Parts: sequence; C-alpha cells; structure tokens
Amino acid sequence: MENDTNRRDNLRFATGVPAGESKELTHEINDPATIEGVDVRIYRGAELDLQLVPFARFGGDDAPKTPLVTLIGKDYIDGDGDEFNFTLSESVTPGDVVGVEVENVSTEFDYDFAVDMDLDHEGGATRSATSILGRLFS
Repeated sequence: MENDTNRRDNLRFATGVPAGESKELTHEINDPATIEGVDVRIYRGAELDLQLVPFARFGGDDAPKTPLVTLIGKDYIDGDGDEFNFTLSESVTPGDVVGVEVENVSTEFDYDFAVDMDLDHEGGATRSATSILGRLFS
C-alpha cells in the first residue's frame, strides 16, 4: 500500500474535568505533520474556572511541555461559553507527543471542554526540517 502524504487529520481531545482536579490528554505522533490549527471550546458555565494549555513534547513523553499557543498575561486559556481558534505552523515528527493539560479550579462544579488540532501530513513532511532548525536556534 502506498504511503499517502497528502493527508489531513483532526485530533480531538474532549472530556469532563471534576471539580478541583486536573487532566492531561495526549497523543503520540506517528507520521511527520504540521499542526496548522488549534481550536479550543470551553462550554457555558465554566466561569473562567477551567484552565487549558494545548502543548507539544518534542522528543516524547520525557521532553518538557512546550505550549502551542503564545500566552501573554495568563499561563492558560480560560473562558465561559467561548471558542478560540488559533492558527499556527508547528511541525511535529514521529515520537513527539501533543496534548492538552486542563485544570478545573472550581470547588463545586465539573466542566467539559474540547480541543481540536488540525494536522497536515504533507506540510509536516516538507516543513519539519525548517521548524526543527528554528527551535534549535531560538
């Protein structure tokens, strides 16, 4: 079977987070790709109590987390009935891990969220060297 390099995938991370708890959902990358978008949805009622950080670990589970979105002022994304769409161009290679870290700071209520990551495998194959070099020299 021929390897299809002109492929796009969408990864969806979605669950509920109980009051006072945190969760981390991850996915290991199997094929070179470029993350071209991250969409974050925080459902109505969260009242800024759900704090999310989409991230990548370049080099696997033991590598440090690198946020996929530049966060200024707060170290997380929060909201209440909000959707945030981030356009990016971050290359990932096999063995890298992408995911979302979520903390629910409410002491009473559980909240749900959804994070979608759009991956372009053709872009990953052609842009990964540029991205890796950029990380080395930044």
